[in-house]
Amino acid sequence: MTLSIVDRVIDWTGKVFSFLAIFAMGVICYEVVSRYGFNAPTIWAHEATVYLCGAYYVLGGSYTLCHKAHIRVDVFYVHFPARVKALIDLVTFPLFFSFIGVILWTGIEYGFESLMIGETSGTAWSPPVYYVKLSIPLAACLFLIQGIAQFVRDFIVVAARKS
Repeated sequence: MTLSIVDRVIDWTGKVFSFLAIFAMGVICYEVVSRYGFNAPTIWAHEATVYLCGAYYVLGGSYTLCHKAHIRVDVFYVHFPARVKALIDLVTFPLFFSFIGVILWTGIEYGFESLMIGETSGTAWSPPVYYVKLSIPLAACLFLIQGIAQFVRDFIVVAARKS
């Protein structure tokens, strides 16, 4: 899989998952109109919004990494040449890999356990929560794929010989 294909897949999934934010806004608008316009509040809107925003948040991480939009301390980093930046990124990759590995491992554990028992939230509405929990390992996989693509790019920059 070439790096540009990885970028296109991550870009596409990020755009698809961005619609979760629109759905969340729709739910919020519905709740506001229902509550204040018709004095008929819902029991499900707040919880649905939390789940939609949670999935949106975790599934957007790989898209953010693809577009280099994560927050970093740029006081010194921004002034370094591309090769030094790439070297710093390579040195910190084991931290990234460890972090994503833990999220992937525990996300798979929690997600599939939740799916197997048919876990619900236990509230008055009580929707299933396994789909939100399963979004965590999916997000970790996407993040890992994009992180590996970035690692390869950084390795190419560091390994390149300047004439």
